[in-house]
Amino acid sequence: MAELDAIERLAAAARGEAAPTTDVADRVLERIRHRQASRRTPLAYVAMVSAAAAAAVLVFAAQAWITWNDPLVELFSQITLVTQ
Repeated sequence: MAELDAIERLAAAARGEAAPTTDVADRVLERIRHRQASRRTPLAYVAMVSAAAAAAVLVFAAQAWITWNDPLVELFSQITLVTQ
């Protein structure tokens, strides 16, 4: 029981203490600025090259999609020539 009383006294003493206040906003903002300034990593360069390659493939795919014809159109055009 004595141990429990000692713990309760310690808890009461802890409740009476004020929590320390520390202002860390300036340090956090400085770290964020520093981290944003040094974003150019080798992985970023690989991502840029990959995005450029994907854009080139997209351009060629869009061009192919626009010029693509249905294969049956040629077949039906031959049939309409015969029936005329």
